[in-house]
Amino acid sequence: MRLLRNYIRKVLLENVVSQQDLRDLPGYQIGKAVDISKALKDPRNVMLRQVVFDIIESSYAADPLEGASFYDSPDDLMEHHMNAFHAYDLTGEGVPNVIFSGWKSRKSSYNMIKAVQSGTDGSPESIAFYKKELVRRTVDGEAFHEVSGAPAAILMKAGLTPWDGETIRKYFPRPKRTHFGKHPDPTSRDARNAEKYGRGTGKYDQWQGRSLMGEGEIVKLFFGKIPG
Repeated sequence: MRLLRNYIRKVLLENVVSQQDLRDLPGYQIGKAVDISKALKDPRNVMLRQVVFDIIESSYAADPLEGASFYDSPDDLMEHHMNAFHAYDLTGEGVPNVIFSGWKSRKSSYNMIKAVQSGTDGSPESIAFYKKELVRRTVDGEAFHEVSGAPAAILMKAGLTPWDGETIRKYFPRPKRTHFGKHPDPTSRDARNAEKYGRGTGKYDQWQGRSLMGEGEIVKLFFGKIPG
């Protein structure tokens, strides 16, 4: 029995020691994007999946306009389908403080990232970094962001111009979207922000609706550098 207990203790310790944090991954630098796409799929990395899951859950719970999480548990992240799942460590502790997930394809996303989900750990430092990084990724042509809620407000406040319906259909014909122009719910925070930051010009009357995994419609603005 003692030998069995010692063996179990050894296995548990090995599993803890073998877990990766961001400092173990290629290209790690404080405040820079680290690709965790493969690390999340590694069965050893229980803590990494838990931290990322908590960031996604808390971020989307705090801002329902952005939609909902794709994951019911941390282990669901082992089955994610992103190839550009990026995390940022802002403290040097090897733990994600900010995440942006998405996919990148030379053909279907024009060698840029089509962002899917993002979030922060909620600290003031992480939120401030997130705002700057969201704008930078969009302006630099690194990523496309289809957003509502707080991310949409950040890009509107920065003065970025959303795509119109014709441009979206040309470059991203799927999934099928409904072009609303003005936000369909004039009482929503998104509609109020569009009016506030558009200053009566109609600049942000480019709202698009689409189905979210068959569970109702989401309404968003599409931002990014036009390919070509």
